[in-house]
Amino acid sequence: MSPGGRGRAGEEQRPGHEVPTGAAMSPAPQVALLLRFLATLEEMVAGHQRLLGLLRREKELVVGGTVEALMPCLAEKDDALGRLARLERRRQEEFALLRAHFDPSASMARVTDLLSRVPEPYRADLASCQRRLDALTAIILDINQINGRLVGRVLKQIGSLLGVLTQLASPPASYGATGQLSEAPVGGRSFGEG
Repeated sequence: MSPGGRGRAGEEQRPGHEVPTGAAMSPAPQVALLLRFLATLEEMVAGHQRLLGLLRREKELVVGGTVEALMPCLAEKDDALGRLARLERRRQEEFALLRAHFDPSASMARVTDLLSRVPEPYRADLASCQRRLDALTAIILDINQINGRLVGRVLKQIGSLLGVLTQLASPPASYGATGQLSEAPVGGRSFGEG
C-alpha cells in the first residue's frame, strides 16, 4: 500500500501507518495490529478535534441566542458523537487483539499498560496519540459542562419569562357584589357596560 493510500473500507491512512494486508504483511503480526490500532487512534483524535470545534460553536450560539443556527450544530454534534462511538468500539476490539497478542494473561487494562511492551517507533506514536486523546477528552468534558450550565440558565430564564407572560395574559381577578371571586373579561370591559 502506498503512503497516504486508503486503508480498510476506504478510510484514509496516515502516511507511515499503513496496514499491511495479505502477502505483504509484516513477519510480526503485532506490527500490523499496532498500525491498525494507531490509525484508529488517529481517527479518534481527528473526531475529538471536530467535536471540540462543534462544542465551541454550540457555546457561542447558546450565548448569542442564535436558535436557528443551534439546531444544525446540535445535529452535527450528534453525528460526531455517533462516529466517535463507532470508533471507540473499533478501538476496543483492536485493543483486545493487541492485548491477546502482547499479554495472553490479559492483565493489560489500558493503552498505557501496553506501552512498555510495544517496540519503537510505535511506542512513541502510541504514547503521543494517547496523550492527545486524553488532553482533548479533558477539554471536551469541561466545555460540555459549561455548555450544560449555559443551557440550564437559558432554560431557567425562559421559564421565568413564561411565568411573567402567563400572569400578564391572565385576566385580573376581581370580587363581585356578593364577595365571590369573578374574572373580568379579557380587555377589561364587556359590551353593554357603561
